[in-house]
Amino acid sequence: MAKILLSTYTISLRPKKKKDEYYILNNINGLDFYNIIKDFIEAIERNPITLLHSVEKKTKISLTLRLGDEYHPLSTQRIFYGRFESGASGRKGTISDIHANEDVFSMQENHARMHPLFFYISIPKGSKKAYLILQRESNFGIKKLFEKSLRYYLNNSGYDEFLPEVDNFLLPSAIQALLEHGKVNSVTLFRKEIPHEIDDLMDNNWKKDEYTLKTKTVITDKHGVPIKGLLEKIFYRNFKDKELELNGSTEQYEDISFTLSGDDKQKTYYMNRQSRSLPDWDVTDKIKWDGYMPSVDSLKQLAEDEIKEMVELVNRNRHVATEN
Repeated sequence: MAKILLSTYTISLRPKKKKDEYYILNNINGLDFYNIIKDFIEAIERNPITLLHSVEKKTKISLTLRLGDEYHPLSTQRIFYGRFESGASGRKGTISDIHANEDVFSMQENHARMHPLFFYISIPKGSKKAYLILQRESNFGIKKLFEKSLRYYLNNSGYDEFLPEVDNFLLPSAIQALLEHGKVNSVTLFRKEIPHEIDDLMDNNWKKDEYTLKTKTVITDKHGVPIKGLLEKIFYRNFKDKELELNGSTEQYEDISFTLSGDDKQKTYYMNRQSRSLPDWDVTDKIKWDGYMPSVDSLKQLAEDEIKEMVELVNRNRHVATEN
């Protein structure tokens, strides 16, 4: 089963020609960003947005964003939640029944297999930031497509003087605060190489034997390793404080997850080396299921809890930084 991950972002809006001047979102020259987002979501329900993603050997690969089968706009709370759907088109192929060994559908260049992914958007009054939570499945997410689609919609709907920006909400400084105020229960390293012993993890001369089997190594304080210090060394932040990167000593690992506990809660974060600049929250074991799909209502509750907790954490971290 694929991991169910939640990624946290903020959405802000500014004039295209002014880089550091952001609007209060419920008063954008008399407009309310809530209504703009509502119109955007309803527009991609009627007419999905398809944007060119890449060109591979003269083959144009496009990505499509549309509204999925569940959508809840709550005007009194100024939130939206439900499912988007996204897929790639541009390649021909065949869908087969692998059990019967029979072809069941011939995919053309204008066909796309659509992936449903949960979304949650909160637009508080009096704020310059809206909060966005998007579901990811391991290395598949729609943050960039969402941002580009929103920009495309604004440019073609009479709002071309506005530029939306979607940024990471969980900044490295917040991760540092999590480490300082919480307890690191474990660190899990995923790779396609099998370590001979736990001690190999701390050795610069790790063996390079290649295996096709993906394995994981779980490190806890029972191993005698100072895991909080280990985790702090695994990450380093860039100069803009908007990204975390995995340092060079972990190059042979594809993914890293870590579990933190504090305030009677325990949360697991997950980071893919290739596709993420900050860890995502792993909610695979916390959600309820509606058949084979994650329950939208259970994801909504987790999203609301995450935003509340992250706002408190960022504010607390900002207060500590001001005192220092």
